[in-house]
Amino acid sequence: MKTLRVPSWLGSGLLERYHAGASHLFLLHGNIRDVHPFGTAFVPLAEGLRRLAGRRTIAVSYDVSAGLVFPDGEREKAFRKALGLKGALPADPARALVVLDALVGSDRVPAGSVAIVVDYAHTLAPADGAGAAERLNITTLARWASDPAVAARRPLIVLIAPTAQEVSSEVYAGASGAEVVAVPRPDLEARTDFARDLQRSLPDVAWGLTSDELAAQTGGLSLVQIEDIVQRARGAGAALGREAIVERKIDLLRQEYGDVLEILGPRHGLAAVGGLDHATRELSEVADIMRRGLVSAAPLGIILMGPPGTGKSYLAECFAKECGMLCVRFRPLRGMYVGQSERNQEKAFAAIRALAPVVVVVDESDQAEGGNRDAGGGDSGVGERMRAASFNF
Repeated sequence: MKTLRVPSWLGSGLLERYHAGASHLFLLHGNIRDVHPFGTAFVPLAEGLRRLAGRRTIAVSYDVSAGLVFPDGEREKAFRKALGLKGALPADPARALVVLDALVGSDRVPAGSVAIVVDYAHTLAPADGAGAAERLNITTLARWASDPAVAARRPLIVLIAPTAQEVSSEVYAGASGAEVVAVPRPDLEARTDFARDLQRSLPDVAWGLTSDELAAQTGGLSLVQIEDIVQRARGAGAALGREAIVERKIDLLRQEYGDVLEILGPRHGLAAVGGLDHATRELSEVADIMRRGLVSAAPLGIILMGPPGTGKSYLAECFAKECGMLCVRFRPLRGMYVGQSERNQEKAFAAIRALAPVVVVVDESDQAEGGNRDAGGGDSGVGERMRAASFNF
């Protein structure tokens, strides 16, 4: 069978682990609503996984909206034959999971011949699931991950959710749980390949940049967002240049991460700072290192200390402008619902990883989320967990 091109993260983070026998059930989260390279085309992740699964004798995907879906009639016929099913297939989660449960444990199909893709897994097994139906779904998925009899059948089961925190931890907790795989934002190589594909398919766009330059200017964006920028320029009949890309990039980032990060737009460099000569001199040297791309030689963090009103925040923003980098600041991350604070924090951290290199301004860092050890213990340990996550980050 001809080899199918897949994203690099999928090959190293999922397929290698599966073929090594390390796991058979995976939870994908992160950049799941983007397009990814499968074969000769860039397609949505769920569609690409269905194409990959379709190379097996029995392949089926499920979500609460579409129900049970098959790549083709041949795979559906094999599915029905293996389970002795006739008539309409169940669409509701409870009955559909019963059918899939029978499939993964069936000895009527050869080991390693079944692939299942479950999209919107957080709607089946939510983190706060307490109802009888949700508890049944959670238990079923957790058992698929930990049951040696299921593992012996070597099915490939992929769950898809926006974040791992939105899925019940019972599904992926412990060494026997589902293996969690973070789907990253496209790296420079993936963005370059996609930019070349866009240039081939959209020759009527006034391309003011090469594919390499477009890829370099769109770090931190998904491929869908890059296409949005190109299509907007095409629709307006305007040339696609750096200024238009930066302006739209900031708009997109504010839409996606505006609830956890404030995207700043510094207007001045360090030359606009009056006084603070020793600080501006040190920061100018670091900015020069960053502009030359020598990120390994730059410090990972800089603490600006001083009384309120001495220009620390302004100095940090001017430093970001001097570096020619995006500048962000944390918004309040605490939420009123259980688990919301941690989810907000993880979303902010994921955004920063995707946007790197980026300047992150943490105002009043000694009083930031979870930063005050003397604040008391009335938050059920939320502050301590957030502080530990910050240190690990």
